[in-house]
Amino acid sequence: MINLTPEIAEICGIHAGDGYLRCRERNRGEIQICGNLEEKDYYENHVIPLFNNFFNLNLKEKIFSSKTYGFACYNKIVRDALLELDFPSGKKSNSVKVPEIILDSGNKILFCRFLRGIFDTDGHLSFRKSYAG
Repeated sequence: MINLTPEIAEICGIHAGDGYLRCRERNRGEIQICGNLEEKDYYENHVIPLFNNFFNLNLKEKIFSSKTYGFACYNKIVRDALLELDFPSGKKSNSVKVPEIILDSGNKILFCRFLRGIFDTDGHLSFRKSYAG
């Protein structure tokens, strides 16, 4: 059973935004969390330490391509946690959602930390002049 904390709520948001979970045969799996290379400081100073501290890991950053930066994790505990939180294996763009355990908690801090994770990875805010009457 997942211990529902603000940290795991933010990890869920980060995974919802920039994560990929692939489960393979024989109980093996891979988690990748990666974003634009321009987000290198965010990954090095926030995302990787968050995962390392919460799951007691020693993840290292990785450049996936000339424009993609993040990390890969093959830890069973991390994989099982994301599966328990109902994140799908494989392509998630059409099925990812806020985990029910977070929604059902009624805890505004958990909601905010999930939103922080997803907005920091996939969020966009812009302002433009409205020409509506």
